Order: sequence, then C-alpha cells, then structure tokens
Amino acid sequence: MHPLKLNVKPQDVKLFLIGMCIVLVAEILLDITHTSSICSVNDSENLKPQPSYFGTVDVSYAKKLASTIHIYCFILTEPSQLTSQHHVQNTWVRRCTRYGFVSPGSDSLLRLLDAKHDVKTYKRKSWNSMRETLRAVYAQKEDILFYLKADHNNYIIMENVRYMLEFEDPDKPFLLGHVHTPGPHGDKISGSAGYVLSRKALKLIVENLDTVKECGMLDRIEDEQISVCAEAAGVELPASPLLVSFAGIDETMMYVLEYLLYHLRPTGITHRWRYQQPQ
Repeated sequence: MHPLKLNVKPQDVKLFLIGMCIVLVAEILLDITHTSSICSVNDSENLKPQPSYFGTVDVSYAKKLASTIHIYCFILTEPSQLTSQHHVQNTWVRRCTRYGFVSPGSDSLLRLLDAKHDVKTYKRKSWNSMRETLRAVYAQKEDILFYLKADHNNYIIMENVRYMLEFEDPDKPFLLGHVHTPGPHGDKISGSAGYVLSRKALKLIVENLDTVKECGMLDRIEDEQISVCAEAAGVELPASPLLVSFAGIDETMMYVLEYLLYHLRPTGITHRWRYQQPQ
C-alpha cells in the first residue's frame, strides 16, 4: 500500500474550513429562498420532495464488498494518544468489520484490543510488543478473512482495501503492503502505510513466534521485523498497486479527508474504470 504524507499548514486547514462554512451557509440561504418560492406555488406536482444529491450516489458495490470481505483492523497507539484516537474511531475505522485499538491504557469510549500489554514494557513501535498484539488478534478466532494493521495517525480508505482484496484468497499466506528495497535488517515493508495480513499469514506468523529466530524476542522496530519474520514463516510479500492509506494525519485532517472522500461530489464527473479479475 502506498503511503501519502500530507504536509498541510494549520492556516491552510483554517482557510479550507472557513471556505467550506461559507459555502454551506450560502447553500442554506439559497435553500430557504428556494423553499419559500416552492411553497407559494399552487400546483401540488411542484411540491413533491426532491431526492438528496448524496442519496443518488451508487454505493451498492461498496456495500457488497463490505458484506463479503471481513477485515479486522488493529490500530497501534499509546496511552498518551488515546484521546486523539476518538477521531480515528469516528472516521475511517467505522468501515472495518471489527476493530480494536492497541494500548496498555484504558478509555471507556474506545474499543480496545485485550492484549494485556504491560504499561511498563509496552512500546508502540517495538517488535516485542507487536508479538503479543499478534497473539491477541489471533486468539479472537472471529470469522475474519484479513487483518489490517494501522498506526495511530493513518487514514485508510477501506473501500479500496476491500477492492484490492476482492480476488485474493485469505487461505494463502501473504502480507500485502508498500514493498521497498531491503533495509539493513532485510526488512521490505513500510509500516507507516499500514499493511494487510491474510488469515493464513497471521496463523503462520503466530505459530512461529517461538520457533523461528526471526520471529523471536528481538530489539527491533515492529515494521522492520514483521516482513523478516513473515518471510521466514513462509509468507509472501506482494506489492499493492492501489493508494489505500494516508500517513501522518492529525485530528482535523481526519475529518477533512472524511468530507472530501465521502461527501464532496463534483457535478458531472463519474468513474467508469472497473478492475477486472486476473485470468
């Protein structure tokens, strides 16, 4: 998966939000004027309610994918970041089939993964902490096909993730993400973009955590070691062709992306491109 880091200045966000508010106020005023003129017309045919513009968007394909491609999302965070994760839970995470935030802290408003991390030893970027997280995810035994790992400041387009996985077999072991040239420790996956594990891949990795040295207790960064462990456990690392995630997103930009992706629609523009199943 290809990450996209946004370097947006606070004043740019403010200007965008101010402009958006001006447009909304103008639309409300115009709507009031329009409604008044309609109500003055005696012809009942002109009083029929008009469908919402957003209601005309065809989401049947996205709903079909959501109903068949079940994804568990686990989001790595820390106790000091839990409040900011409310905005993550309010936006893209809602489109996961199931989800859990990973942290040794507690928050009554967040759905937390019961990984039993020790607050004294837990580190969000630590491979050793990730080992316990993977065990906890695997232990849930839910009817899940794929598992998506995200960081606390990712924004994931779940429709694109499911689209990417539509013709993938969850019983084949693969870790799908943004593949780069091997690093100093042999790592090949960029964790900042997030990545997806098939259920077979998760099974193999968890079963080999205590038997394969590359998956054992090591003082490594999580996103460096996961690909090394995965390959040692027999998991493939294909590259993702689609843009499905944004990295480095703050709380305000979470809602800006939510609005731009799911509410703003340019009039007269439609998408005709359709992915074809590989032969």
